[in-house]
Amino acid sequence: MVFTNITGVLERPLFKKSIVQLKETTPSIKNFLILFNDGTTSSAAIKEEFKGKTTTTLGGIDVSVQQIGILKEWKETVLGTKNQGFDAIIIGLYHTLKDDNEQSVDAEQLLIWTSEHSPIPLFAFWDFAVGANKTIGGLVLYGYTQGETAAKMALKILKGKSPNMIRPIVGEKGRYLYSKQQHKKWNIRLPKNLRSRADFVE
Repeated sequence: MVFTNITGVLERPLFKKSIVQLKETTPSIKNFLILFNDGTTSSAAIKEEFKGKTTTTLGGIDVSVQQIGILKEWKETVLGTKNQGFDAIIIGLYHTLKDDNEQSVDAEQLLIWTSEHSPIPLFAFWDFAVGANKTIGGLVLYGYTQGETAAKMALKILKGKSPNMIRPIVGEKGRYLYSKQQHKKWNIRLPKNLRSRADFVE
């Protein structure tokens, strides 16, 4: 089936930009673990960015990607990160995990548990994962710019341009967003030039 009347904005994390920016934030971190659930959105994003690879190097940082679908495995992975040689975790999507009874896990509680029990700092790709008892933050994707990009596409369509003439695109803008509480917890101080561009939440 071919769709000729559809376009849009793809929700994709700013993988490379975010990871390179974290090098600026915390130069001592050399080895990141990216954690995602095993949902469709996660799989598509990872496939596009990493071309099926589970490890890569970006800006001198070693990056490993792991997809997890079961709560028990997620917890075991988080608790073992420091012993595995990782310096920090970047949280991707975590909303489709199941428990041992195949029941959906409360995503908010999962993030809080991860923040409380992780032996290493947590960063994020999305703004909703930033805050007190969540993650430190980073260069994150957020809804405003996604909507702004979609609105610009809609205006072109309203002016007569056919949707099939507008290629689906990935939003390229991000937002520097950080948690004050998490910075204090992990004793992280942003460089002055980055601090001036950043927004902060508790």
